[in-house]
Parts: sequence; structure tokens; C-alpha cells
Amino acid sequence: MTRILLKTSGRTGSHLLLDRYEQKGYKVYFTATDKPNALYEYNLTESLFPFNFNFIVQCHLKQLPEQTQDWDLIVNNRGDVTSQVCSSIISHHTDVWHGVADLSEKIVVDKQTIKREVVRHVSYNTYMKYVTKFLPWKSVTYVSMEQLLKEDWSHVEHKKSIKHDDAIEDYDNVRKYITNCVARYTDIAVAYGKTEFDTRYGDKYDI
Repeated sequence: MTRILLKTSGRTGSHLLLDRYEQKGYKVYFTATDKPNALYEYNLTESLFPFNFNFIVQCHLKQLPEQTQDWDLIVNNRGDVTSQVCSSIISHHTDVWHGVADLSEKIVVDKQTIKREVVRHVSYNTYMKYVTKFLPWKSVTYVSMEQLLKEDWSHVEHKKSIKHDDAIEDYDNVRKYITNCVARYTDIAVAYGKTEFDTRYGDKYDI
């Protein structure tokens, strides 16, 4: 039995990785909220749910399995944070996570939303940096969206999202503002990520 934990802050092409493993016969589960309805939850042990098959769990949360050494970890990230934030804004606004959203008018993006999304993604990736460095895992693999898009995914073309400039009002200036926020708020976002790790695991690991 192989158990894989797929960690992502969102909008990183993780659905492509899930498709890959599903094609290999893995069962796919999700824990996207703090009260997941999936079969797998972090505070449950295998004595309660004795898995005897290969499975992969996609998760946007900070929580981790109790026995990390029994898990193969995949960290799925995205080098282009500006596009990642644009994608996040569209998905949260439309509640469409895969496929083209039907918009009657373009999304007007406020600056606070942009700042929040930048900090969320950068702090999550910082947190996972220390998770992979200090905690024991069966294996650790980093996969970027940019790597994934080099492959042929024509069979999941229907899951391709709407073009960002078709969805966001004043798109060019929004991108510029996001890029400026990445430069301006990266330090504080990194500090948030470090603090999150220290809060959860500082008693065992000194960063």
C-alpha cells in the first residue's frame, strides 16, 4: 500500500497530478476545509480506517498526518505567483475550480484581496519548506505547475480554466499590482510561514 499526501496552496495544477495517479489506479481523496468530509482526516489513525489500497490525498491545509514517516509527500507549487493569485481570485469569485467559468461581467479586484492572496500563497510555501526540511517523510518530491505543463494533458482539456484577461477587469494593472505586492509583502509572508511552523512544531524543531 502506498499513501501519498499532495500539498498545495491552490491553483498549482494539482488536478493534473491527481489525474495521473487516478490513471495509475490510486484512489483520490480531498481535504480542502477544516472539516473534511473525505474518508481521510488528519486526526484519525489507520486503526479506524484500515486502508489496504494505494491512495493520494490532496490537501490545502497546514495539518499533517501524525506519522509523517509513513507517507510519500508531494509539494505542488507554482513559480509564477502573479498568475497563481489571478487564478485564485477568479476561482474564489466564481466558485469554479476546474473548467471555464461563465461570467456575465468581469471581476473587479480590490487591493486587500490581492494582498491577502499573495501572503497566503507565499506563507504556505514557506511553511512547507520547513515541513520538508525537518519532519521525517518516506519521500519528498517537489513538482511545479511549470513542470507539469510541459506534458500532454489534452485528455483533461475540459478542465482548463478561463483566460485571466477575459475574467479580470483592468487585467494588466491588476497583474502589476500583484507583482508589486509580491515584492513588498514576501518578507512578512515568509515570517508568517515560519511562525506557523514554529507554533506547530517549535517544541521539536528549532528553525
